[in-house]
Amino acid sequence: MLFYYFFSDSENPKKLLIKARQFATGAAIMITSNLSFKVLSLYLPEALAVYYKEVFCMKFLEEKFMPLAAKLAGQRHLLAIRDAFVSFMPLTMASSFAVLINSVILGRNWYQLGNAEVYGQAFVDQVDNLRTIFSAINAGTIALIALFVPMAIAFNLAMSRKVKSPLIVALAVGGVFVALLPLSSVYTVPATDTAAAIDVVVSGWINSGAFLGATNLFTSLLVGIVFSELLIWLMGFKKIQIKMPDAVPPMVAGSFSAMIPIVLVIFLAGIINWFFANFGQYFGLFAADSLSGFIQKLLQEPILAVMQGQASGPIIAFVYVFLVGFFWVFGIHGSDVLAGVSTPIFGAMQIQNQDLFAITQNAFDPALADFTSSFFFVYVFNGGAGLTLALILAVFIFSKREDYRTIASLSTAPGIFNINEPIIFGMPVVLNPILAIPFILAPVVAMILPSILTLTGILPKVVINVPWITPVGLGAFLATGGNWLAGIVAIINVGIAALVYIPFVIAANKEQELEREILEEQNE
Repeated sequence: MLFYYFFSDSENPKKLLIKARQFATGAAIMITSNLSFKVLSLYLPEALAVYYKEVFCMKFLEEKFMPLAAKLAGQRHLLAIRDAFVSFMPLTMASSFAVLINSVILGRNWYQLGNAEVYGQAFVDQVDNLRTIFSAINAGTIALIALFVPMAIAFNLAMSRKVKSPLIVALAVGGVFVALLPLSSVYTVPATDTAAAIDVVVSGWINSGAFLGATNLFTSLLVGIVFSELLIWLMGFKKIQIKMPDAVPPMVAGSFSAMIPIVLVIFLAGIINWFFANFGQYFGLFAADSLSGFIQKLLQEPILAVMQGQASGPIIAFVYVFLVGFFWVFGIHGSDVLAGVSTPIFGAMQIQNQDLFAITQNAFDPALADFTSSFFFVYVFNGGAGLTLALILAVFIFSKREDYRTIASLSTAPGIFNINEPIIFGMPVVLNPILAIPFILAPVVAMILPSILTLTGILPKVVINVPWITPVGLGAFLATGGNWLAGIVAIINVGIAALVYIPFVIAANKEQELEREILEEQNE
């Protein structure tokens, strides 16, 4: 039944691969539920153990949870957003290294490199000149993310809807996004140690600092989804397609076929721009002279205010960490499932932090967001989801099971680089009634120390988007602009999480005895 559900009507290899992973998870549920039933029989009354197997595992997981999770993981627009940010990752990393070099290695406060009395004015000028190399890298990458992301979303949606010319759709949506920008805007240059904040009037279509950077990501996401779908829908009307002879190259024919729909969509963007420029002032609390300003006041500012609230921000961050582990326990990639929602929020705040840090070089700036995407990677998901580096440590010290110790040995090298599929599916953690509890609980507990230290200003904010494979300690050090305490806290967190795992690793020793009894009963 599971095989038919997952593999019927598969139309392409990519969809087949997704369904294969879902099928593997479903199979894991069926196989593991029998073993977990035996294990739970040790700790629970038989009636509760039977309920777990027949109602929770078979009915809830198989019939309710798995189909719902599969729909969420395969939702077209969430996938398009996730893949857009993944596509932009190389540029994000290039910008991260540029900001890291500029603000840490060549920072004016690093070994007093900005002090002319120590090094001489000529040396200080040369260092400042060298920084322009990395400033240019940042300007060509992360500073343009709001332009690139809707184009990537458009391309992904066009591919998923099997449009013949997805590149044309992407370019058109990029043009729409620019057409929606205001002709002029006021951009606030943040204060630095030597200068106060100032307002600068920026004229022209390309207002990089104001509307092409991370501050306009919410608008870029909405434009990418809405106008992509509108354009793809219009391109489906054959009556407005310009047909070319068969001898015309496909790319040329595709351009002419999409010409009228693109013109209509671009004109619509121009009308919207005109509307807000003339009537946007009448929207009361949401008054703005552009669509970007309107969306920022309507959606972006309230959402970010909630995310940065002293109470609401930590609560949402803790819930996110819990959900990542919860999904993984059932064999579903928690970060991937939630990426379509978490990336526009935590990812956007990470990029905004990086932009502001590039200007102020102050990782303790109160304007910086407390919880960002890299915050979880460097403090909470060391070794991967579930902070499994701590599980490996607990197994080495307290486990008497040869199978666990062997898997932990094989998982150590990838675990150092935050790759934990070997241990998640090898022990397994998936649907393991003993290890599932600390797998969810350990990261939540590990959130407490760095959250308190960050919110109280003892730790700097996470201002650099480091690669997720960066080892524990080093990642926190780099992500906070070179703060040693952050690296130490990340390492301490592994020890704290290990304390959470230890009682359950000891309990797993008893599980092995049960498995032996089961095998003996089967052999009799």
